[in-house]
Amino acid sequence: MLNESSKDAIIREIKEEIGMDVKETVLKSVFENFYGKSPEKVQEICFVYEIMKEFTGNLGSEFVEVQLSDLNNYDVKPSVIKEILLNKKGDFNHFIIKPNEK
Repeated sequence: MLNESSKDAIIREIKEEIGMDVKETVLKSVFENFYGKSPEKVQEICFVYEIMKEFTGNLGSEFVEVQLSDLNNYDVKPSVIKEILLNKKGDFNHFIIKPNEK
């Protein structure tokens, strides 16, 4: 959406995609993910936010809530998301993910 901050976008997207309301978020990390092969190479820029208070609403049955302590039991892509979510220091990080180029 034009003229929408990433913070406003994540609040809107959570509501649209899973029907939950979020009020307070904090930007935790940004990662740039490069993937694909020529001519369809892609660069995505992802903003990762932490939700500071509980969600309100009802989580749809097609979704599952995962505790951070269980996160390693799931195949999360890109894998850097696990590192971001499990970062206990609270440091802001910027990751660049590039495939091995030959």
